[in-house]
Amino acid sequence: MDLPIHFGMPIYGSNKSTITEFVAPGVFLAILMFFPMCSSGIFMIAEKTSGALERTMVTGVTSLEIMISHFATQFYLLVVQASISLFIVVIFFKIQIIGSTFLAFLSGIMIGIAGISFGFVIASICRNELESVLMSIAAFMPNLILSGVIWPLEGMPIYLQYVSMFLPCTSVGNSLRAIISRGSSIFHPTVWPGFVTAMVFIFLYWGLALAVNIKKNKH
Repeated sequence: MDLPIHFGMPIYGSNKSTITEFVAPGVFLAILMFFPMCSSGIFMIAEKTSGALERTMVTGVTSLEIMISHFATQFYLLVVQASISLFIVVIFFKIQIIGSTFLAFLSGIMIGIAGISFGFVIASICRNELESVLMSIAAFMPNLILSGVIWPLEGMPIYLQYVSMFLPCTSVGNSLRAIISRGSSIFHPTVWPGFVTAMVFIFLYWGLALAVNIKKNKH
């Protein structure tokens, strides 16, 4: 007996979507957040433990200027990493980007900047590289599991869905999937909140890092 339902062509995306198409955007964002987070934190702590950071600040350089200098270096590495990662996603995993490739790339850059910024927070708190790596992993794993990267948000308990809304990769991941699978523009109600969320986390992390560094320098 046939079902009394006729499945037509989908309005957005394809009716042959795979699990790879769902997971790949989230993994792309997760990689671009985790590695810049670790590298920015480790590099700043290496300067701190070697005494170079203290000698630099004695000359009158502020915490903000030090963070900007580290950000300039990390941003160059981020652009290279994002380009290679997007190339691998498209060429090797054969993920077709229906929307703007530039928006997909920009979403990766935004989440990577958030990772760099959170690395500054970690560097201002931790005393050595080992603590930095452990704290990065501890902060990243809930973001990886609860942000819908591996498991859809709709399949989580309702209270975890509310928790996931406060994680940086959740909204950005939804935006990237809408760009890749549906071809949505920046003005789509699923896309622009992801970029706004990334900006909020970036400013939040920079503010926290500066506040901690200023407080430590006073003592």
